[in-house]
Amino acid sequence: MKKISVAILGATGYTGAELIRFVEAHPYFDIAHLGAHSQAGKKAGEVLPGIAGNLAEMPTNYYPGMCRWYLPPCRMALLPAV
Repeated sequence: MKKISVAILGATGYTGAELIRFVEAHPYFDIAHLGAHSQAGKKAGEVLPGIAGNLAEMPTNYYPGMCRWYLPPCRMALLPAV
């Protein structure tokens, strides 16, 4: 089965980090994009010490606020509750 690409916006916050853990362990999802605001531009492993492997090298990209119109080509975006 082909995995579903997801974007996690707010990835460097506590809830975003938990979403990363759940999605990374899920057999049907693949993290394609990590969005951040204050930590944008840093690699995920620099901001989230519990992240390892290929995901640790993924950059956190800036997204303008909680703008739902800016999304990479993914089938699902997960936004932590604020």
